[in-house]
Amino acid sequence: MKFKQLFIVLVLLLFVTNSFGQKIGFIQRAQHRISADLTPLKKAWELALTNQNRFAELVHFEIESGLDPTVNKTFYVLTALSKDRKIKVYAPLKNVGGNLSIAGKDMPLSTVVFIETEQTLKVKIDNNTWQCERVDQAACSPTLLIE
Repeated sequence: MKFKQLFIVLVLLLFVTNSFGQKIGFIQRAQHRISADLTPLKKAWELALTNQNRFAELVHFEIESGLDPTVNKTFYVLTALSKDRKIKVYAPLKNVGGNLSIAGKDMPLSTVVFIETEQTLKVKIDNNTWQCERVDQAACSPTLLIE
């Protein structure tokens, strides 16, 4: 069993490493659009969640943006929501000339995180750090999925 889990983690890491820099979408007329086939990424994220004993079918992908108030810079993230709407995954995107790709290790923030949506409203980036807002306004941080 341990060998199988190790093999799965190694395959996942290989995929994630190769996906850094992969073009995901673009910005056109102030709108974000996904242009890539996200099937391999979907499978990798679902596998990573399964390895953390969270089983989710990711069905709704979109690109979101916001303002990092500390550095006064717009950030872009690829999000995926589970079919049961209980888990949301966030991956930072790099914007190069309007083309959005998965952020690599050269970016200040390159980790992929997730939240359980029942307790948490949303995730944001502040000072190149993942933050989240809870319904009860308690302190929280997203859970690391892929580093």
